Amino acid sequence: MFAAYEVGSFAIAILGLAFAAVWLNDRTNRAALYWCVAHFSLAASSFTGFRYQETQNLGWVAISTVGTIVFLVFLWAANAALRQQDTTPKQWALHGLAITLGLLLAWLLGGQPWGRLYVFCLLVWSYGYSAYLFFWQLKMPWVAGAFAIRCLTYLPKLENFAPFADLPIASWATVLGWLSSVYLGTVLIHAAVQQSSRRLNQALRHLPHAIVAQRADNSVVFCNEAFLRLAKAPHIQQLKNHMDNNPWALQLMQLIQFTATPVPMGNTLIREIELCPPEGTSFPAEITFSHFDDFGSAVRITQIRDLSERKNAENARIRQLTTDDLTGLPNRNYLEQQLQTSLHLCKENGGQYALLLIDVDHFKQLNDAFGHRQGDVVLKTLAQQLLAQCTTDELLVRLGGDEFALLTQASLATDPHSTWDSRAQALCQALVQSVDQGDLSFRLGVSIGVTTVSATSTSAQDLLQQAELAMYEAKKRGRGSHVFFDATMNDALTDALRLEGALHQAVPQGELTLHYQPIVVAGTAKLHKLEALLRWTSASLGPVSPARFIPMAEQSTLIVELGNWVIHEAMRQRAAWQQQTAHPPIISINVSARQFAQENFVPMLLAATQHHGVQPSAFELELTEYTLVADNPAIALHLQALRACGFSISLDDFGTGYSSLSYLARFNLHTIKIDRSFITNLETDARSQALVKAIIAMGHSLGLAVVAEGVETPAQQAFLVAEQCDYLQGYLFGRPAPASTFLEEHS
Repeated sequence: MFAAYEVGSFAIAILGLAFAAVWLNDRTNRAALYWCVAHFSLAASSFTGFRYQETQNLGWVAISTVGTIVFLVFLWAANAALRQQDTTPKQWALHGLAITLGLLLAWLLGGQPWGRLYVFCLLVWSYGYSAYLFFWQLKMPWVAGAFAIRCLTYLPKLENFAPFADLPIASWATVLGWLSSVYLGTVLIHAAVQQSSRRLNQALRHLPHAIVAQRADNSVVFCNEAFLRLAKAPHIQQLKNHMDNNPWALQLMQLIQFTATPVPMGNTLIREIELCPPEGTSFPAEITFSHFDDFGSAVRITQIRDLSERKNAENARIRQLTTDDLTGLPNRNYLEQQLQTSLHLCKENGGQYALLLIDVDHFKQLNDAFGHRQGDVVLKTLAQQLLAQCTTDELLVRLGGDEFALLTQASLATDPHSTWDSRAQALCQALVQSVDQGDLSFRLGVSIGVTTVSATSTSAQDLLQQAELAMYEAKKRGRGSHVFFDATMNDALTDALRLEGALHQAVPQGELTLHYQPIVVAGTAKLHKLEALLRWTSASLGPVSPARFIPMAEQSTLIVELGNWVIHEAMRQRAAWQQQTAHPPIISINVSARQFAQENFVPMLLAATQHHGVQPSAFELELTEYTLVADNPAIALHLQALRACGFSISLDDFGTGYSSLSYLARFNLHTIKIDRSFITNLETDARSQALVKAIIAMGHSLGLAVVAEGVETPAQQAFLVAEQCDYLQGYLFGRPAPASTFLEEHS
């Protein structure tokens, strides 16, 4: 048989297990955890205390004392947790020390009875205070009652001052103490189960997804509020007994029954369907089926989740990936997908497709002149014009920047090449427009590259590259036109890459030179200045025309490196001529728009003059109209600084770019150069004669000197002299030549 103290200790341990169950159900319940530790400590303290009474072994009393202290400290912590108070390590230490000192003081003053009385008082206070907290703060009267009963069972022991002593205490009090421990444990476990069930119920009821639980006969066990709303049912009873009055609910339950297939216990089945509730909008839904065992009876849980938001987000993401933000047209990603489909159709049934790549001519200049906002307006307008030209079975996309693409199909009964040739020509003509802003006017056109989609085509990327090569060829041939791709263009691309690679080595390898062309006084043909012109003889390619390598360099920062070399070489040559002749001519240097826009351009130029020992007044800088109208505030500042330093500023190729004249006065230039295209037909074309006369008169009225380029015949010279043009330049007065040749001819 067990001793009474063993049964009592076991009863206290059962209470500790009850608290452990509560904590395992809710890991955030610190009070339950602390009570668990406290009652296990109390059980150990009670057992070892009575063992000491039997054996007088001091080891038992030491364990009992430590257990008692741990019990009292954790009781305090549990009550603090009930009051939602956090306990810091410092508070743990201070309370542990205070309880230890209190217990020691009680034993010193009154011996063992007073020590037991001290523990007894703390026990009664702790259980009583817990009952108070559960009743008034936590609103759980049945748990408060269990704590109160547990507290009252200690009162019969008060007369003996010995809660743990083996003294004659009424047996009913001992039994009542055991029963109260079991009762309190049962109440706590029941409360934990109820709390868990309540939390689960609340969670299910307030989930946004519709949930219904059914048995094997499809009878409804449970459903949440979301399912009732979906089924248009006021309460669960209608789903159980009166679905005949709710056809939609009946249809929904039948749909669930039809969709569900046997699912192994513990597994999940997910399906996607379209739900169409009455008086509402249909929506995509995800139905999840799972099963669990309810005391031997299988229950099916059905969860219905509205996928509208997810599908909308997916569609928005797809639109973002496949749609151009500016124009609303499909983008490159979408085109590549459709090209792959077209390739497949070509191989399967011989479909005839073509890809037209449409590029806006001079769009960069338009952006620089009018600003990016106006450029965006032009692109959106152009997109609408293109859409108006497209048929319903054609795909128009914006590739990016100023590039569009059109995927079109020809009828099997027609000549596809002729069809696409006419299509591209019509687009080139239809998309010509004029863009005006203030006194600036810009004529806009397109260049189109065409490639056919055939059964031998390899990939969408190859087709896009072919169309792009054809488009660049159209630009080379004069813009505003269209060109079909052919295999030789791949060779041209290879040559261009080889040329670019060699050009990067031109400066380090010393392959560049400057040639100089005379600019003479119109009336006397006396030398006035020299234009420095860049020449390149490649070690691998031989002599390369400036018409080939200058445009390539202008498309990258390489033009800045070449321009800096030209400036230093021209200044070095000027310094050398200053040592050889008393009056060397002014040197005119061409400056690219990209180089002129560099922030350090003016400091670099002044540093170069100091390095070579030359004066700024010995140089003229030739700029293009594009440089002046670029939307860059640094341009005016650079021009002002250069004039202040003594550099002359000349406007090259006047009349070939923008029709605005306002910047001639705005930027306070020195010279304008009439482009050679106006001089070529000067002898026979009355329109050219009128334009040249107007340019000379306008230049003089603004106080500008005028230079005519491309003068090759005496008749052209005579006309220009008669119209009082200031300076002439052309083969009639000398071809570009090395500096050494110039010294020989003009020494």
